[in-house]
Amino acid sequence: MPLLIVGHTLLVLTWLVITPPHAAPDETAHLQRVQGLARGQVLGSRPATSPVPTDGPVDPQAAWAAQTTRVVRIPGSVAPWPSCVVDARVPAACVDAEVPGDPAIRPVATNTATTFPVSVLGPALLVRLGGDPGTAATWARLGQAGGTVLALLAIVLALRPSGAAAALGVALAVTPFATYLGGMVSPSGMETWVAMVGLAAAWRMLQPGSGTRWLVLACTCAAVLPAVRQPGLAWALLGVAAAVLLTRDPTRAAEV
Repeated sequence: MPLLIVGHTLLVLTWLVITPPHAAPDETAHLQRVQGLARGQVLGSRPATSPVPTDGPVDPQAAWAAQTTRVVRIPGSVAPWPSCVVDARVPAACVDAEVPGDPAIRPVATNTATTFPVSVLGPALLVRLGGDPGTAATWARLGQAGGTVLALLAIVLALRPSGAAAALGVALAVTPFATYLGGMVSPSGMETWVAMVGLAAAWRMLQPGSGTRWLVLACTCAAVLPAVRQPGLAWALLGVAAAVLLTRDPTRAAEV
C-alpha cells in the first residue's frame, strides 16, 4: 500500500511538471475561473453583448456554451489563451512569452464562470495565498494534486482490511487518465477522486465493526459530489449501489 501511494504521488507530480500550463483540456478556462474565485467572484457578471453572432447560422455548441459565459476580472499579467501550447513542438516557455506583463485587472469572458465553486475551491485558496498571478497555474495544480494524494490515502485506509487484493484493485481502478486529471486544474479530476473515495468509504462502512467515521466520510462524499459537477448525484448513488453489491454481508448492508 505505501508503494502505491508513493508511486501515485510521483506520477501526479510528473504529469504536473511535464505538462505546460494551459495545455490540459479546458485548463485555461478553468484557471480563469480559479483566478476569479480567488478574488471573490463567485459567479461573475453576464457579458454586455451575446458571445453568439446574431446573423448567420448558429453553432449549437457555441450557443450552449454561451448560456454559462460570464465575465470575470483577472490580473492582466495572466495570458488569456496561450495558443502556443497546443503545438507539442513548441517549447513550454512560449507561455511566458505570451504574457503581456500588464498588472492591471482586466475583464475576461469565460464559459466556466458558473462552474460550481466547490470544484475549484482548493486551487483558488492556494492561488489567493500565493499572491503572484504568474504562479497561479502552479499553485492551482499543486492544490489539485495534493487533494488527489489525500484522496488516494483515504481509499487505501478504507480498503486496508482487504490487503493485497484491495491494492491490486486500486491500482487497476486508478487509470493513467485519472492520475493525469489529478494533477491538472479540472473539476473532472475532483469529481473522479471524490467518487472513488465515496465508493471505498461506502464499502468500508458496510463491513462489521467499521465504526461511524466511514459512514460520515461516505455521506460527505455523497453530499459533495453534486456540488462538484451536475452528474455528481448519479455517481453518488452508483457508488452506494456498488458498495452494497461488493459487500459479503448482505445483513450488514441492510442494517446500514
